Amino acid sequence: MKRINKTGILILITGIVGFLFLLVGVSFAVFSTSITGTKINTITTGCLRVEMSDDGSLTLNNAYPVLDDNGLDQSPYIYTIENTCSVNAYYEATLN
Repeated sequence: MKRINKTGILILITGIVGFLFLLVGVSFAVFSTSITGTKINTITTGCLRVEMSDDGSLTLNNAYPVLDDNGLDQSPYIYTIENTCSVNAYYEATLN
């Protein structure tokens, strides 16, 4: 019996791995399907209207950090965000 050298074993393993990749790729191509539609999809929702109101501008001239008790004594900036329709809206308010 002849001894198989390392190069032959490497070529054999590479061939087997390559064949397995080829087999998996062809199998995936044969058994996968792609379907495209020709009908137009229409989505209907309810009303969405978000209204914001405030009591003027927010001014922070020469502002500096204060204790909570002192901050609560000052007049607040008040604004209201209201959803006036039927669709639920989740939003995040950010003051820049």
